[in-house]
Amino acid sequence: PDLVCVGEYVDDGVSGTKADRDELSRLLDDVRAGKVERILFTKLDRWFRSVRHYTATQDVLDKYNVGWTAIWEPIYDTTTPQGRLIVNQMMSIAQFEAENTGQRIRQVFAYKISQGEVVTGSCPLGYSIENKHLVPNDDAPMVADLFRQYNLNNNLYALSKYARNVYGIDRDKAVWKLMLKNTKYIGVWRGNDHYCTPIVDRDVFDSVQRKLSMNIKTGKKYEYIFSGLVRCAVCGHKYKGGRFKTSYRYRCAYHVSMRGCPNGATISEKALEDYLLKNVEDLLKDRELTYKIEQKKQLNRQGQIDRLIKKRDRLKELYLSELIGIEEY
Repeated sequence: PDLVCVGEYVDDGVSGTKADRDELSRLLDDVRAGKVERILFTKLDRWFRSVRHYTATQDVLDKYNVGWTAIWEPIYDTTTPQGRLIVNQMMSIAQFEAENTGQRIRQVFAYKISQGEVVTGSCPLGYSIENKHLVPNDDAPMVADLFRQYNLNNNLYALSKYARNVYGIDRDKAVWKLMLKNTKYIGVWRGNDHYCTPIVDRDVFDSVQRKLSMNIKTGKKYEYIFSGLVRCAVCGHKYKGGRFKTSYRYRCAYHVSMRGCPNGATISEKALEDYLLKNVEDLLKDRELTYKIEQKKQLNRQGQIDRLIKKRDRLKELYLSELIGIEEY
């Protein structure tokens, strides 16, 4: 019989060992809504790599009479005890392989870290990678100066402004905060107290950590629900909420932080709410997905699959040869 595709669900880069996957959750929501009768995927170990997660998901599929087919593998009949046994064995093998691979990778990383070697191709500001080790570069004095500046002022906004005016580096406050918390700057990482050459004094680093912990803000008095959802028509950056005189309003965050956007206009939260309520039906209609059964040219799916397999194998070879790190892989 002809099949009608009601949706594609792709969790790119998310491990099959995890049950908390956005697209998997969306698929199960469509199953519960009665939109799905059969699920197609490539292989069982792409579907799940945990017996427990597979069993819980299969219970949902059984409840709504939804079947599945692994197109690269034999047809499994989960309606019989023998079929369920085979599937459970396959899932157990997939889980074992995933756990075994993870253990080997963790052991390799632990050894590399104990030897002071990097495990990714990225490195913090102030360091470069030489012979698989982090070494201070010409930016190291600047990093040490930025730590001293924060230790003096105890203000991330002032640090951002100082870095922009003195060194020409424009970064968000959250990025500077992550840098200030990075223990690699004192030569420590994941249990190795001599991981790399430090570029920040230990006393300064410890003082910075105490001041960062004192600046943790809790208990927002007001939740700006449109923050990040509205964008500036001039520069394209997100709007930020704030209280202006007696009302709650939104303004371009790029203008607020004085980074050059000329758009200083504000819009009230009430105006945004009124616009949303008035136009929500039309906005949703514009985004409704409809499916039509049409005769289309058959796509060369197998050619795409073969190219992806070759690409995956090349990446695996590069990783095993230590030419790329785990993040790149």
